[in-house]
Amino acid sequence: MLDKTIEQLVGCYTQVLKPKRLRKPFENPTIIALDTEFDDKGLISLCLAYENQNGKVFSKNTLSSKPTITIEKLTKTILKFCRAYKIPVDKTIFVVSHFAQSELQHIPDLWKKLNIRVIHKSMFGEYQCSGQLETERLKLKIIDSFSHFLCGLDKVAKAIGLEKVSLEGIGNKPEAYWKQNMRELLKRHPEVFEHYARQDSEVLVKAWNERRRFFLENFGLDILHDVTLAQTGQKLFTSMFLKAPVEPIKHEWISHYRKQGDNWKLSWSRKWIYNGSRDKRYFAMKCYWGGRREAFYRGLINNPVEVWDVKQMYPTMARLPLPNQNTKWVYLEGKENLNSILDGIGFTYCKFKFPKETDYPCLPVYDSRFPKLVFPLEGESWATTYELRLALKMNCEVSELKAWVFHPSKTERNHPLKEFMEYFSNLKNKYPEGSMPYMTSKLLMNALIGKFCQRDPEYSFEVYQNLLSQLNYDYEKFRTLMKNLAYRQKIKNPINVGSCWAPEWSSLILGSSRAIISEIMWKSKAITGHTDSVIIFKGTKTKCEATRLLEKLGSTLEHKKQFDGDQFWISRSAVYSPIKNGVPIKPTHHGYPVDNHEQFGEIIKTNLKAHKTIVNECHKTHLTTPKEALKTGAKLGSHTVRVTNINWGWDYKRKLENPHVNLWKEYSLTKPWRNVKEILQALNKTKPSNQKWKNTRHKGRPKLNAQAQTILEMRKQGLSLRKIGERLGISKDTVSRFLKVSHVS
Repeated sequence: MLDKTIEQLVGCYTQVLKPKRLRKPFENPTIIALDTEFDDKGLISLCLAYENQNGKVFSKNTLSSKPTITIEKLTKTILKFCRAYKIPVDKTIFVVSHFAQSELQHIPDLWKKLNIRVIHKSMFGEYQCSGQLETERLKLKIIDSFSHFLCGLDKVAKAIGLEKVSLEGIGNKPEAYWKQNMRELLKRHPEVFEHYARQDSEVLVKAWNERRRFFLENFGLDILHDVTLAQTGQKLFTSMFLKAPVEPIKHEWISHYRKQGDNWKLSWSRKWIYNGSRDKRYFAMKCYWGGRREAFYRGLINNPVEVWDVKQMYPTMARLPLPNQNTKWVYLEGKENLNSILDGIGFTYCKFKFPKETDYPCLPVYDSRFPKLVFPLEGESWATTYELRLALKMNCEVSELKAWVFHPSKTERNHPLKEFMEYFSNLKNKYPEGSMPYMTSKLLMNALIGKFCQRDPEYSFEVYQNLLSQLNYDYEKFRTLMKNLAYRQKIKNPINVGSCWAPEWSSLILGSSRAIISEIMWKSKAITGHTDSVIIFKGTKTKCEATRLLEKLGSTLEHKKQFDGDQFWISRSAVYSPIKNGVPIKPTHHGYPVDNHEQFGEIIKTNLKAHKTIVNECHKTHLTTPKEALKTGAKLGSHTVRVTNINWGWDYKRKLENPHVNLWKEYSLTKPWRNVKEILQALNKTKPSNQKWKNTRHKGRPKLNAQAQTILEMRKQGLSLRKIGERLGISKDTVSRFLKVSHVS
């Protein structure tokens, strides 16, 4: 992390990961699955499904005569369905929908009627019924099951032994045709339409109940309390596996007021906070980087390649020693303490220099002037001891060494996270691949890792809804205010860290993962590497110390033979594809959004055939998100086709030996940069004089307005143009124009 980022994190030096209690499960809740069928004219039908305690499913599909449905009408429809099948109704009805945005988009004045939460791609809603309804205190809680299953409903159906209804061949037409013409399907094949509409809701209610039973029967945890799988994993870990805080703690008394009758009474509660070394925690946060992603070639390679992937990289690395409340951390400086540092586990700072002939240096460097993680031959690095150990194997020289380390004992080797990972790994292996317990166990292991360094967003959807309420739902005034940068700065949330905050754990897990993949890249002379996978020339040996460690921890480096190719094409890191018999195999296209891999494969195929760039743009159908709907007035869930220009540029993480390589018929080798200064010099040579990667002041430069100053500050922090645009609510091109005027790239 950059120092500026650390300074903005509220709670980064006080929050600590500690055990928590589970909330009491709901008794016999009413769980209804909701699914809708619609087209560009609006709502076609609404289907509800319910599964009783005996496993019998009741469903009803209701045709709609209107393009929308009010929340009041939806509630009455649900209650009517419950009465018809004698479904017990308590104070709350849980309405489960897979990708709930598809259903909620049909409710007019949605933002006024429901309390909305948006988490990543999932949307949740809550509605309190009015007194006119038969159940005055009834509440609807809409849950997005996508946040738990993290896949399409077709895979969910297979996990419980069912299949989605196929429309392929109906009336001699493909399924894609009927999905775009559902009204025609209803008119010409009403029985097929009815079966198709009901099946999705029936699959969903059975799958949701099966997953809920899995957690209730095994752990007493009710997923109705936790809106995402990551939150479920966090609750499960902190309540069932974590027995003590992972760092030293102390308590503080916090005052608050609570209502008693008509009066408010002052109360006090005890809060446990972090009581370890702030300097050690600072080192941990400075060593927190993402996965390693680099390209070591550029262009078309006419040699067979193999794809290798580490099986569950992060869950495996989580089994290595981790600190606990009683860990004895020591601070060490200088090369005279190098052996003690290497014998321990922790976080380091150093200046380093690899030999000139080193092809795969492994110490991470991040500079805000070039906001990408790079691995040059020399510089300053914040890295874990795992990475430092590997660097010294490569004959790297280090100086000005500083470190916080611990020497693991039995308690650090046998920690609760290791127990969690081993438990769910064993559970996963008991079930067939693709089954519900298999999917749940696999997803839980990966989802939990991200919670250890979670940071809340500056702008939440709740802030937008509160502002709308204060403006009496004047949408035009709301959108005018949201265009004002100064006003947006006033209403944004502080960046709080999550309740599962443990940067020491997170940094060690990611650092050991980078060290593993870096050694595999080095020993196999990789063509490219991406977090937990490498692509190498066919027949290259992959066995090394890293792979032996993986096997010792219960993992392996797997050969993904289905993705091998007789050629390999690569533009930059994360934009590449193996090619077999002239056809690209599952292309990776980070930064170039398309509807599916095949579309990008066709672009690659066309350009390769011509030996030059013929196609330089890609298309993706974009669904209007809740935030976009509020800010722009566009209909929630409406389809727009976004066009992205493809420049096929190099990412400059490494130095091209042939910068002018024709990537459609030849390739260029690369080598590591000497240092960050060399990267900046190379970038400035390739850009126009008014676009510099360094903030060079020019005489007579006009005074910048407030928005331009904010953009400059955000750019200095290392944010990308796209990220700056997202935060300020402006386009990437607008950000670029501001920077051009300011002579900054």
